[in-house]
This record gives sequence, C-alpha cells and structure tokens, in this order.
Amino acid sequence: MYSRIHASVIWGIEGQPVEIETNILRGLPNHIIVGLPSTIVKESKERIKSALKSSGIRYPDDRIIQNLYPANLKKDGSHLDLAMAMGIYVCIVKESYKIVETFAFIGELTLEGGILPIQGVLSLLEGLKTSGVKRVVLPHENYLEASFVKGLDIYPYERLDTLIRDIESNSLKVGSKLVSYEVKERKFDKDFSEVIGQKQAIRAAEIAIAGTHNLLIIGPPGCGKSMIAQRLETIMPKITLEEKIELTKIYSVSEEESPKGLIQYRPFRSPHHTISRIGLVGGGSAILPGEISKAHNGILYLDEVGEFKSDAIEALREPLSSGSVNLSRGGRSLNYPSRFALIATMNPCPCGHYLSKEDLCTCSHYEVKRYIGKLSWPILDRIDMTLFMDRVENSEISNASNQKVSSLEIRGNIQKAITFRQNRVMEAKHEKSTKESNGILDDNILYGLDEGARSIAIKYHSKGKLSMRSLGKLVGIARTIADLACSEHVEKNHLLEAYSYLTNQQMSNFFT
Repeated sequence: MYSRIHASVIWGIEGQPVEIETNILRGLPNHIIVGLPSTIVKESKERIKSALKSSGIRYPDDRIIQNLYPANLKKDGSHLDLAMAMGIYVCIVKESYKIVETFAFIGELTLEGGILPIQGVLSLLEGLKTSGVKRVVLPHENYLEASFVKGLDIYPYERLDTLIRDIESNSLKVGSKLVSYEVKERKFDKDFSEVIGQKQAIRAAEIAIAGTHNLLIIGPPGCGKSMIAQRLETIMPKITLEEKIELTKIYSVSEEESPKGLIQYRPFRSPHHTISRIGLVGGGSAILPGEISKAHNGILYLDEVGEFKSDAIEALREPLSSGSVNLSRGGRSLNYPSRFALIATMNPCPCGHYLSKEDLCTCSHYEVKRYIGKLSWPILDRIDMTLFMDRVENSEISNASNQKVSSLEIRGNIQKAITFRQNRVMEAKHEKSTKESNGILDDNILYGLDEGARSIAIKYHSKGKLSMRSLGKLVGIARTIADLACSEHVEKNHLLEAYSYLTNQQMSNFFT
C-alpha cells in the first residue's frame, strides 16, 4: 500500500514543492515520519489519527512510514497535516488514488476533522505552481487570498469528511472565480495641512515619495522634521497587485505579524533607535525578515538616525544599493527583497542649533563634524536627497492659512507623476528598446535632458563636484521633478532644483 501526495513548504518567502510518500507495512502499530521533519510536523501524527477517525476512516493498526521528499530539505509547518492525512487515506482506499494523485493538499487539521487556515499560502501555492501542479485543495478561509495566484484551480474545504466524500464520489468542488475583494479608502489622523510653512520640506517630501528617493532631513529641535516625516505615510501612492502579493509573502513568514488575507496598503515602518542589527536587517536562528524587508515597497523611517547603533546603520549599505538582503546562518542562506524609501531625521549637532537662525550653537566645529560623522560617507552616498530645515519664521506663521496643502492634493500629484512616468518609460522602451531604472536609462545616464540641463550636468561632473554615482542620483531626482511637472524632458530648472537637494551639496555645510 503506497501513495505519493503533492505538498509544499516555505523556504524564506518562496515555496518549495515537496512530496509525501506513504507506505503501510505489516508490523506493530507505529507511525514513522522521515525526511527532516520539524517538531511541529512530528506532532502531526496525533492530529492526523484523530481527524481521520472523526471523518469515518478506519485508522490502520500497522506500521506507517511517511517520507517527506526531498529528504535533505527541512520540513516545517502544520500545513502538511492535510497532505499526510490524504497519503494515509489513499493507502487505505486505493480506488481514490487516481483522483488524488493529480492534486496538491495544504492545510492544518483539528482533532475532530476541521481544516484550519494557514500562513504563507501565497508562497506555498507559488511553489506548487513551479512543480507543475494545477489543482490544489486548501482551507476555505484561505481561498480569497489564494484566488490571486493565476494558473491554479483552487478547491476550498472546511472539513476533512466533506473532502473525503467528494473524492469518493469524484465530485470535488472548485472555488468560484468571481471573488469580490473590496479595499476601503485608508483614513489617517494626520495630514500635511497641519504643517505650517516649510514649503521646501513639503516639496522635498513630494519628490522623495514620487521617485522612491532616500531622504535625510537635518534640523534643530522643534523645526517640524519629525512631523513631516510621519505624514509621508499619508501621501504614498496606491500599491499594485504584484506588490501586494510580494509584501504578503514577506509578512507571512513573520510569526508576530502574519496577515489575515492580502495586505492592501504600503508599509510605513518606524523602528525605535534601540533596535538591533538583526531586528533592522533580519536574521536570527530562524532567519526571519527584518524591518527593511517589512518596509518593502514602502517607507522605512528612522527618527534621530544618529542615535541608532552604528553596526545596524552600516548594515543598510547593501540593501540600499541592491534592493535586497542576503542572510546566512548555519549553512542556510535566504534572500529577502528590501526596496524601500529611507526617510531619516537628525539634529545637526549635539546641542541641535548649528546653522539655525534663531538659536546660537554652543558646539565646536570638531563636535559638529563628529556628530554628523555618525553617518559614514558610504551611507550618506546612498542617500539621494538631504534637506536642512530651520524653525518657521513669524511671517510664515501669519500667512499659514494661504500656504497649506493637503495630503490628498500631494498624493494626487504623486499618482499623476507615476502614471506619467510609466507611460514615458513604455514609449522609451518601444522607441529605443532600452530599459529604465528609477528614472535613468541604463545605457545613457543623460538621456532625456535638454541642452541646458545637459550642459550643467556635464559641467558639475567635469569640475569634480560629482562622482558618477552622484551624477546618476542628480539626474534621477531631476527626472522625478520633471515627471511631477509632466515634462517629457529634464529642463535646466529641474536639474538646478535637484542639485539643491543633492546630499553631496548639502553636506558641504558640515565638512568644509
């Protein structure tokens, strides 16, 4: 009596197909599971036995051996319960094997035969899809989330006995394809209309979010840098379906924050400065994703970034450059996506009043350089934009009612710019058969600049003011500004505005 059932396990955020081999032999009653099962998988023996008996199946009084193939891959998760139970069932009822062998099964069982929802269903289904499986039986509560995976027929069930009856009658019920998934408009208790003055800071925030540029805001206490940074959440653009699926995979492997269903909004992560390196970039014994991966397709906000542990900040070098982080431990290596906009704030010096118009700084030049030097140049070089803020002047406060702009208006401008950029990139690909990354065509860094902007960019670079990386950042910021203006070409005024935000130019105030 032998059977082979398709299933899947999670490796990082990706699914890996596995097969449950079951053989029932003559001998003393015993249930043996091999193939690197975790403790959770080993404990499934009692759940499976009770669930099968509760579903009217005679549990065999023989030696049951189940092998989880491939044997060198660690198997973890209670979602293997259903596949292991079906392996035993078809060994008993041989006539059902021809039907079951074309299906995959994932789900956790209760003692009385219920099929419970599981975590990481999107990753598990993607793993099954790569193995060529076309039909999957899973918990009914996971159907809405699973319906977003194309190319699979999903069969949702709530109870094991119902599933067995439908198998025996060859009438398995596929889920309806007409799934409604209403997304409510997100509401916030804060808005950019509450910010008085600081037009340049609001403009910088708009550019940073529209182009996913990293932004460092430096200013004295009370100038409003944290207030603006916290309101960036209210102007993030809509998230696409592909981004939702990718983000849900990441959170599904996070034990404390596993979502119920598909994540609908871009993340805004704001860890405290006491966070460890592992907490920020990920890792640990289980190699779980950190804050930078949980901020994927969203914002990572580091308030008072100079107070964070230096090893944690330095660990951001690779993710800021590559958009992913590779974590290794005990011979196991996992890769998590980490493409996010880094928004950081800090004081300009220990007393906080360097370059302020209102208060006198009591720090020496050495102390100022040492304080800013908490951020190494390799980190600063990966920050696209830097803005120095000062406190609002009285004249701005008196005219505040005429200067207010709402988050809704800013978000509308950003969404318009993103749509314009997408159309522009499609046209550029069609015309030149080249690809674009963050607003810059890879084969020509100055593509899209008019003559005035091009001459200025070349001038900055030839005088040694900008490295090639900094020149790329300058053009990328200018391209975002042009997109916000719905301009096909980067003009001179776009490039000059971008230069005013460039980190290299702003940092000259501290290191000259």
